[in-house]
Amino acid sequence: MPLEANNSKQTVFKPESKPSDRESKGCKLCPNCFDCPFPDCVECIPDGFNRIEQARRDKSIYSFRMKGVSKKRIIKKFGISSRSYHRIIQTYKQNGGKPPKELEGYV
Repeated sequence: MPLEANNSKQTVFKPESKPSDRESKGCKLCPNCFDCPFPDCVECIPDGFNRIEQARRDKSIYSFRMKGVSKKRIIKKFGISSRSYHRIIQTYKQNGGKPPKELEGYV
């Protein structure tokens, strides 16, 4: 897998790293790179797996709220704080009910 090193100790994946450029090893979200439904490799997004899982959770929280589920039930079901609940709802309202732009194809 092509890697680009920078001056810090963190490894950066090149965006040009496509499934066709490497063996089909898959990832946590898709067992085979060639059958992957995502627009780009999840490994090319910094902290990709965690951000996608969090965006999916946030989308579910917003969806439950729009269906009329109470704040108290949502907080208990997802194990989040009241502050997190309000942040998620506010973010989705500002985005017109959509996830962050960089994660739209993944959620």
